[in-house]
Amino acid sequence: MISKTFTSIMVFVLLCSTACSREAIEFPQACVENKPKRDAALKAKDWNALEVAAVKFIEGCDKAYGDEEFAKAHAELSLVLRHRNDPKNAAEFADRAIHSSKEPDFHIEKARCLIQLNKLEEARLELDVAELMSTLALKNNELRKIAWAPREAPDYDKKRLNYESILESIKEARMQIPAAK
Repeated sequence: MISKTFTSIMVFVLLCSTACSREAIEFPQACVENKPKRDAALKAKDWNALEVAAVKFIEGCDKAYGDEEFAKAHAELSLVLRHRNDPKNAAEFADRAIHSSKEPDFHIEKARCLIQLNKLEEARLELDVAELMSTLALKNNELRKIAWAPREAPDYDKKRLNYESILESIKEARMQIPAAK
């Protein structure tokens, strides 16, 4: 009786380890191919393709890339839903992105959802958070550039441009908020 149980367990372990190792080899490749699909769909504003790719990523790839890509996929779903005029669900996905990452972009996405929901004060607060995060990151980036340059200077310039772009997005989002009456 014990030997039968032991044999069954060993067979199960062998089958599982074979399946798991096969999955470990195939799983990341599918995730690697997913990111360019999401990027292309986002650039083309193909909301259907972006939705499919983002959902596939969230359902199966978060462990392959980590929190940052996981957050981006949620933000992409928020963008899709916002463009489909479903700001309530879009805001929920933006919240998930915010909770998975410390990037200010996701606060901007949530603010845009809140603007559609006519929750203007909450939208202003999200934009304030995004602006504060971006401004601090920009200053921190400049301080690091002074301390560590020229060894990593190209990264600092790229980051500076990214934060400046985010600050421009915040200004654009603020212009969508109607003035108080």
